[in-house]
Amino acid sequence: MQAEKRKIIFLLSFCSLFVLVAWPAAGRVGFFEGNSDMERPGQGSVWTAQVVSLADGDSFQVRRNGKTLRVRLHGIDSPELRQSYGRAALQAARHLLAGREVVLQTVSRDSYGRVVALVWADGRLVNREMVRCGAAWMYPHFCKFPSLCGEWARLQDEARSARLGLWQEPDPAPPWAWRKKHPRERW
Repeated sequence: MQAEKRKIIFLLSFCSLFVLVAWPAAGRVGFFEGNSDMERPGQGSVWTAQVVSLADGDSFQVRRNGKTLRVRLHGIDSPELRQSYGRAALQAARHLLAGREVVLQTVSRDSYGRVVALVWADGRLVNREMVRCGAAWMYPHFCKFPSLCGEWARLQDEARSARLGLWQEPDPAPPWAWRKKHPRERW
């Protein structure tokens, strides 16, 4: 338990330090104009909503116009809650999203009816930050935008090399492989 608490504290400290150092000029408007975070796919609408709850490291609920919608972060996959590092990934997502107004760009809907989106909070692309902090994998099967996915794969390699987050484990299992081994378990 103590080791997991230390991992969570380290992860949150690292992410906070990164945000303070690397994102001082990040704004909340102008996401398309000159923002290298965003590859404008064209088919997705851009909208804002308030985060009301988090399910795990890559899924949460937002409130918009009096309606609650379920959202899945596009192109990444965080450990499941019952998987090693799953609770720490939830804490990392909570640090980035909890209670914030977010900007979403819809990419698609998944088989569970969730909106799959690129999501910005306080000017930061949350999908990217989860990979950068070692709280998620780039999900090659579902990542649709080559320049973003390539960058996230590079950030994943950097997090692995630095042994950040889930990469502190000797041989972490990707969530899609873990789910395959645990098909009847509720994640």
